[in-house]
Amino acid sequence: MIRLFSILFGLLALLAGSGAASVVVSRAPTTLTLSASAQSVALSAAVTLTATVAPSAASGTVTFAGATWSATCALISGSCSVTTTSLPSGNIEVIATYGGDTSYDVSTGKTTVSVGLAPSTTTLVASSGSVAYGGSVTLTASVAPSAATGTITFASGTWSASCSLSGGSCSVASGLLPVGANSISATYSGDGAYARSTGTTSLTVTRAASKIGRAHV
Repeated sequence: MIRLFSILFGLLALLAGSGAASVVVSRAPTTLTLSASAQSVALSAAVTLTATVAPSAASGTVTFAGATWSATCALISGSCSVTTTSLPSGNIEVIATYGGDTSYDVSTGKTTVSVGLAPSTTTLVASSGSVAYGGSVTLTASVAPSAATGTITFASGTWSASCSLSGGSCSVASGLLPVGANSISATYSGDGAYARSTGTTSLTVTRAASKIGRAHV
């Protein structure tokens, strides 16, 4: 009986040792940037959408989708483009999806194209052109025509904030920005009548003055 158990144990060990080890290979991450040849176009006008995938060694296809429209293109040196006249009226969010390949993982990017809407203009003004580090200024975005409704999104680096238009304008306080020259954008979301638009300004952040106290003897 002991010999039988020894033989069975040996067979099980042999079978377990003969299995091939599984190796999981992770694909490298990618980022996709999507841009449009125009932020606002007339209905049935052509707009070119370009997807750029990094690293540029990535191969495969990119699929574009916006409302009821879709298209696909093959990457060449990390980018590809499609041109369409089929986007419907409105503020259309277009999403581009890279399908990945054997070495690189999937990724997505998006942009918005205003189709068949009245144009708008966004102006961004800062209450001061410079501020000491840790301080803030008031940023005011004004949209013309003033009848435009919707929201404004302010952004600079990793900082962002938003406000709702009232009478064509709205304001926020700037966030904590790094020392140096900072470019700030204000993007109007658009509405059912008016197209998206963006305004920019710059804000210089200076080093805060150091305070050195007198030593007491």
